[in-house]
Amino acid sequence: GLDIETADKFFQDNLKKFGQPSCLSDELILTCQGFCEYLLSPDGSIASPSELMQDMSQPLSHYFIASSHNTYLVADQVKGPASEECYVRALRSGSRCVELDTWDVEGQPMITHGHTLTQRLNLRVVLEAIRDNAFYISPYPVILSIENHCSPPIQKKIADLLIEVFQDRLYTIPPDDCKDFLPSPEQLKGMILIKNKKIPPNQILSKMTIESRSSSTLTLNQTWPLPIACSSSSSPSSQHNSSKRRTASQPNAAIAGRPSFAMARLESSEISEQADSGTSDLSAVDAVRFALDDHSSPSTQRKSVLELGSIAEVASINDDSDIGTSSLERSMSSLTQHPDQRSMASELESPGTSLDPSFAESHKHLSTSISSVFSEDDLTVGNSSMDLSSMVSHSPDESEMSADSMMKERSNSDSKPNTPKTGRKLSKIAPELSALVNLIQPVSFNMKQGLQKGNYWEMSSINENGLKKLIATNSNSIISHTNKQLLRIYPGGRRLDSSNYNPVEAWNVGCQMVALNYQTPGTMMDLNQALFSQSRMAGYVLKPALLRQGSGDSTDRGQAVTGNTTPCTVTLQIISGQHLPRPDNASTTSEAVSPCVLLEVWGISADRYEYKTRQVQQNGFRPVWKETTSFTVFCPELAFVRFSVQDGSKADRFIGQLTLPFNSIQTGFRHVHLLSQTGHTMPGATLFVQSIINRH
Repeated sequence: GLDIETADKFFQDNLKKFGQPSCLSDELILTCQGFCEYLLSPDGSIASPSELMQDMSQPLSHYFIASSHNTYLVADQVKGPASEECYVRALRSGSRCVELDTWDVEGQPMITHGHTLTQRLNLRVVLEAIRDNAFYISPYPVILSIENHCSPPIQKKIADLLIEVFQDRLYTIPPDDCKDFLPSPEQLKGMILIKNKKIPPNQILSKMTIESRSSSTLTLNQTWPLPIACSSSSSPSSQHNSSKRRTASQPNAAIAGRPSFAMARLESSEISEQADSGTSDLSAVDAVRFALDDHSSPSTQRKSVLELGSIAEVASINDDSDIGTSSLERSMSSLTQHPDQRSMASELESPGTSLDPSFAESHKHLSTSISSVFSEDDLTVGNSSMDLSSMVSHSPDESEMSADSMMKERSNSDSKPNTPKTGRKLSKIAPELSALVNLIQPVSFNMKQGLQKGNYWEMSSINENGLKKLIATNSNSIISHTNKQLLRIYPGGRRLDSSNYNPVEAWNVGCQMVALNYQTPGTMMDLNQALFSQSRMAGYVLKPALLRQGSGDSTDRGQAVTGNTTPCTVTLQIISGQHLPRPDNASTTSEAVSPCVLLEVWGISADRYEYKTRQVQQNGFRPVWKETTSFTVFCPELAFVRFSVQDGSKADRFIGQLTLPFNSIQTGFRHVHLLSQTGHTMPGATLFVQSIINRH
C-alpha cells in the first residue's frame, strides 16, 4: 500500500483534476461525478502509463525489435493485392524492420511475392514511402530486410536507389572488429540499416583468377559480368555467407512473363485448385502415387515423381515430424518395391546418369518455382538426408539464397559431368549492394548444427517450426546466442492466409526480431502491440534482465525462467461492463448482444491460463458479472494479460479487447478500456474490474 505522504499527494493531485468548488467555500471537493470521471480517466486505467523513454543505450541485441513479415502484402500470401501504404501503416505502427522481396521484372527491380499472383510494386515508390515515414513515430533505426532475387546488374540499380533515396541516413560504417556488441539504438538514431547478403572480403577474387581456373567446358550462359568467386578455404562463417546461388543461365526465367503459382504446373486440375487455395492436404505418398497412376511412360513418370515429390516435400518441411526424416524419402522407399519403379529410382540415384535436356530443364524450372512460391521461409529448416535430395529444393536460410540456387553440389556434379571442380563457389552479389550491408549481415542456418557462435554483426533467420525444435532441444543456447547476435523468426510457409504464429514463444528465449503479418489482426498482433506499447510504440523494448545475461535456467518446453523472477498470485474480479457495442458482423442494428469476458494469460508454459465468465443475456449497455478468479504468474517479466469481450450468443463473436504486459497492471478498482480488432480505441467501451497482486 501507499504511505500517508504518498497517498495524500495522490489525492491532492487528482482533486485538482476532478474536484469541483464547494458551494460553501473555495475549497475543492470530490463529488460523485468527479470520482466517476477519475475512474474512467487514464489515471483510473488498469494499464500503467507507458514509459516515455526506455534505456536506449544498450546493444541492439538487448532489445525486442518490432518486425513485419512480407510488409508489402495487403491480404494473403498468394493472390492478394500489395501496396506501398502497407509500409506506411507498419512504420507508423512502430515496426522497425520491414521486408522487401526484390525481383528483376523486365530489367527493373520490383517488389513482389515471387511466382504468385500478388501485385507488383515499384521499388522506388516503396523506398520513398519508407523514407517519408520511417521516423514519423520513432527516431530509432529502421532495418530493411531485403530478400534478393535479382541479378548483379539489377542489384547495382537497387544500391543506387538506396543511396539516392536515403542519402546520409544510410548506415555505411563497417563493423568494428575490436568491439564485442552491436551499437545501441541511441547511437543509430535516424539511420537506415540494410540486411542483405554480403560478400566476405576474403572471398573476392579477380575475374582473371576465375577465368584461369575455369575450363572451356564451363558454360554459364551469362547475361551479366562474371560473378565474384568464393574461396573454398574460407572460415566456417565465411562459408555460411557464401551460400550456393542460382545458376546464371536462369536468373529470372520464371518471372520474365506473368507471375504464376508454382503448384499450378500440376496437370491435375483437382490438385492444382487445392494448391492455389492453400488448402491441399496432399501427402508425399499420395503425390508420388498420383504421378505414377496418371502417367504411363517411364520418362514421364520420372518427371512426375520429381515434380509432385518436390511439392509434397516442401509441404512436409514445416510439419511437426523430425526434420531429418522426409515423408518423400519414405514414399520413395515404398515405391522402389515395384520393379519398374525400382529401376526408375536407381536411375535417378546413379551419379553417372545422364538426364535428357528436356528433363533437366523441367527440373530446373520446378526447383525455381517450388522455392519461390513458398519463399525461402518454408525451406529454411529443410535438411533432408534422402538420396533424392539433389532433386528437391532446400534453403538454409530465408533471404540468404536466391530462389534458383537450391540444388545441392551433388546435383551440380550429376547433371553437369563435364563441369570442372574448381573448389570455388560463385557469388552472385553486386559489390555495390554488398558495400551497403554492415551491421546486419545474414548467415545461413543449419538445423543439424544449430546456432553457431559468430561475429556480433552476423544474424540468422529461422521459421516458427525450426524455432520450436530448437526450443525443445536447448533453449539456453538461444538465450546465450541472442545476448550478442540478432535472431529473426518468421511465419511458416503453410500460412498462405497470412495468419500469425504465437510470438511469445520466441520472446521467451530472447529472439529479437519476431516478424509477423501486420495486415492480419487478432490475438497475436494484440500481443505484439502490447509488448511495444511499453516504449510508446518506439519499436524497441529492452529485454528483461534474465534474457540479457546470456544464459538462464529453463522450465518446461525450454521456456526461459531464472531464479531472478518473483512469482505473483493474482486475484481478479470482473465486475461489470459499460457501453459494449455490437459486433461488426451483427446482422441487424437492433440486435442485442449477450456479452461474456474471456481472460487469458500468455507467457511461459507454466503461466498459460484462461477464465471465461458467464453470458449476460441481451445486455451490452451495462452488463454485470461480479465473478472472481485467481491464478499464479511465475515469470511476470514475460507474461501478458488479455481481456476480450465476446458475444456469447453467436459463436463468440468479437466485441473488443485489451492486451497488456503483466507488469503494467495497476492494482485496485480499475477500468479496462477496450480496443477494436485493429487496435483502435472504442470510446466508452470499458470493463470495470478489481485487481489484487501479491508478490511472493
